Amino acid sequence: DGAYGPVAGQCQPRARHDGAGVGVTGGGGGRGGKDCRAIDTPSAALMLQYFSRPKNILEIVKGLRTVPEDVEVLINNDSGSDHAVWRSVLTQPNDFLVYCRNVHEIRGYNRLTLMSNAPISVTLQDDDVPGDKTWLATATKLFQAHPKLLFLSGYRARGGLPGGNFGLGRNAITSKSKAAGNVPFMFSYKLVAGPLLYTRETFLALGMFHLEFSCAGDPGIHFEYEFSLRTWLYGFQAGLWNCKFNHHVGDWKSSGTRANKSKEARRRLVGVRNSQNVRWMYKGLAGGSKDAKIFAAAGNTQKDFAAGKTV
Repeated sequence: DGAYGPVAGQCQPRARHDGAGVGVTGGGGGRGGKDCRAIDTPSAALMLQYFSRPKNILEIVKGLRTVPEDVEVLINNDSGSDHAVWRSVLTQPNDFLVYCRNVHEIRGYNRLTLMSNAPISVTLQDDDVPGDKTWLATATKLFQAHPKLLFLSGYRARGGLPGGNFGLGRNAITSKSKAAGNVPFMFSYKLVAGPLLYTRETFLALGMFHLEFSCAGDPGIHFEYEFSLRTWLYGFQAGLWNCKFNHHVGDWKSSGTRANKSKEARRRLVGVRNSQNVRWMYKGLAGGSKDAKIFAAAGNTQKDFAAGKTV
């Protein structure tokens, strides 16, 4: 019939060479077979930074598979270990396994974001497991309901003026997003990983996560603080909701950057250094004072939102 079709494969062609459309029906109607838009245009990229926690692999993948949306799963195997196990469980066309050697989370997430093909990027940690299959749908609704929302945490955050810590194990989120279906949600000053979600296009435009917050091989502690502040600085918004993940699963206290006293000491040192970096980079804009413009802006945005105003 003159329609282009691949020599081998099951994807339905999108259009004929003469410009006429070729009907696509889910599951393989017509001549071409499967609709490959799920592969070409996934709704989100689920990006996991992995380092030597083999006991968690099966549980994590099982949790990721509960998401009903068409997604990409991208694994940065930063320890270069357990590759065979990952290969055995990453069986879908949109599963990607990157073999790496200790570039750590900032570079890992940046590179996976560049590699991905989805409008929403999700950073995942190798000691967190999704516990609710609706979490991605809820996050997507929040992005749609709040056009300026760029950066979203499903775990914890620090509030803007007058301050406070919110999220799992902290102060409760008392405001709700009516536009997203009455989801408990608040605008926040500094987000805490993870998971962290962001709109890919704007994330790339703002320069991605700051590389100077981690040498290759070091933890990137507080990198999410810096990007939260950058989000507000450029006129976008950061927010918090409860994704209902199971956090700190497995041997998280004795593995990764907590595997021994030397790594734990390095973790603390990097944390102190990066806290100083944040204060220096955003001097006069961040901090606990009402004169700190970003701190005040985030707080005022949340105050107006909680009062039912459009922000």
